[in-house]
Formats: sequence, structure tokens, C-alpha cells
Amino acid sequence: MKIDLKYRIPIVGTYGRMQGKCNDCGYFVGIEHLGNHIIGFNDSLAILECPACFEKQHFHHHDVMYEGFLDAIEEGTQIHWKKNEKRND
Repeated sequence: MKIDLKYRIPIVGTYGRMQGKCNDCGYFVGIEHLGNHIIGFNDSLAILECPACFEKQHFHHHDVMYEGFLDAIEEGTQIHWKKNEKRND
């Protein structure tokens, strides 16, 4: 899978073995909402920001997650990215 360069970011946070469960506070982002909280990708890792405590973690992702991320941007539900917008971090 080829990830658009504008969505590539450095790896930050801790590695999360359980996709969508925050290592710090235990909050669980349901799989259907992961695309809304992913802040970017790095090779085979997705970087997620917990909506409860705002800590960042990364985990191995699948093509379906990237597609869900892109769908969330298209639908306007993605928190960190807006359609046709580039982040200025």
C-alpha cells in the first residue's frame, strides 16, 4: 500500500499492542472510529492520538485502516485532517 506523503509523520508515542486501546488511560477507540483519531502514518505504523488523554501511540495498521482514515477525511469526521488541507506541524 502506498501512503500519500502528506500523511507521513515521524513515529511518536508508545507502541500499542491492542489497536485502539490507549496505553496510558485505557480508553478504547472502537475500530469503526479509528480513522477519526489517526494523526498520520509511518511505513507500516499508524499513529493515533487518544481522544481522552491526548497521548500518542503507534501500532501496525492494515490497508483497511488507511482506507478508513481517508474515508473519515472525505466525510469530514477526521479530527486532525480536513479535506484538501495540509497540516503545518
